[in-house]
Amino acid sequence: MMKFCPNCFQSEYDGIRCNLCGYEAKQMTESRALAPGIWLKNRYMAGRVLGTGGFGITYLVFDAQTRQRFAIKEYFPVEWACRMPGSNQIVCNSQSKDEYYLHGKKVFADEAKTLLELKSNPAVVNVIDYFQENGTSYLVMEFLDGATLSQYMRERKAPLPVEMANRTVREIGNALTLIHKNMMLHRDISPDNIMLTNQNELKLIDFGATRVYALNTPKNMSVLVKPGFAPLEQYSSSGVQGPWTDVYALAATYYYLVSGKKPPTAPERLTGVELPLLRPMITGISHEVEQAIFHALQIEWKKRPSTMKQFVQEMGLNQKTGVNRQDVHSLRTIHEEELDWYGQMQKIPQLLFQDGSNVNRYYFKGSCLTIGRSPGSDIQILNSQISSNHCEVRFDTGSHSFQITNFSANRTYSSKGTLGKNNFVYLGLGEWFYLQTSSNRYIFYVEVQ
Repeated sequence: MMKFCPNCFQSEYDGIRCNLCGYEAKQMTESRALAPGIWLKNRYMAGRVLGTGGFGITYLVFDAQTRQRFAIKEYFPVEWACRMPGSNQIVCNSQSKDEYYLHGKKVFADEAKTLLELKSNPAVVNVIDYFQENGTSYLVMEFLDGATLSQYMRERKAPLPVEMANRTVREIGNALTLIHKNMMLHRDISPDNIMLTNQNELKLIDFGATRVYALNTPKNMSVLVKPGFAPLEQYSSSGVQGPWTDVYALAATYYYLVSGKKPPTAPERLTGVELPLLRPMITGISHEVEQAIFHALQIEWKKRPSTMKQFVQEMGLNQKTGVNRQDVHSLRTIHEEELDWYGQMQKIPQLLFQDGSNVNRYYFKGSCLTIGRSPGSDIQILNSQISSNHCEVRFDTGSHSFQITNFSANRTYSSKGTLGKNNFVYLGLGEWFYLQTSSNRYIFYVEVQ
């Protein structure tokens, strides 16, 4: 019989009901999970399971050093791994999937490192620590006492008030703007991954970096996407993901919060299934908001707002940012106050293209310039090692930065790192990127004039 409560971690627990916190024992339905009482890192005692998913299990734990409760997420991809009988060790379930498991574990750890840098973002769950043990990786987060928005709606047995849904888009949207500036995507936004704490705070949880790698592996798509909330590009390994991917998911979340109904799935809509209008169903939604939601829920990613900030602005919810100047500085973004290119300075964004000794200047006619071997490219490079549609550059009027997206297997190189296929990076004034062949280096600088 356990001598501690797996919820409050006190000794007054008889294995049935805790006399202190009222926790009642429930049958363990997750056979993969660690048993309560197991120690991790010789510091964290495992308690009850908080949640499970296709790529991991989240536990409530007790930190023996700080005497606090935290949440720990264990990397455990259900299709690639199993726990050894009579052991806490997690191993790959077949030799053919070992590469997927090991690389996925690395992606999980890399994401943890990045999330540690986002502590100043008030609407993102705070990451405390990460470590490797039992053949897998662990992510230590603050424990959020409350309910997800989906749980909250089930308890209410009704959709959320429009004002609460608007607040969700404003606060989560502003948090995602900073996340995107840090070259990250969430990739799994839904009411299941937004917490409403007992302190009435909204928190974004459960980032989905591992799902991106999983798209290139043997998979069950139901594990990788949430139908109704996932845009079309997430149904394919070749889909181009960017901030617009999170824009779609947040708009779909809003649709669900105010209507209580998920939008039709992206594949269904592709076959002609229509997205029902909101205004006939829901009172209190303006024409402006409905238009913004339907713009963000466009099937083709190029037709959506290219940035989260643009989406929040279209919703008319940009009056409160929820972000201070210190937060922005911490993520090395560019301030509107410093670089008001379209306002005070009245300067035009452009690319300077250096090809050997030649330098050409290309102005943005719209928000985007395409680069490749194709005659249809805005900047054509006649070299067989350059892909037909190699990369594109988008100028974000909201953040005053340049988004470089690579579509080629031949990579694009930037002052902030190498871009693989379908990866993107944000560059600021004076920064550069280049395309490399065996004999040439084609260099681009982002500038204003």
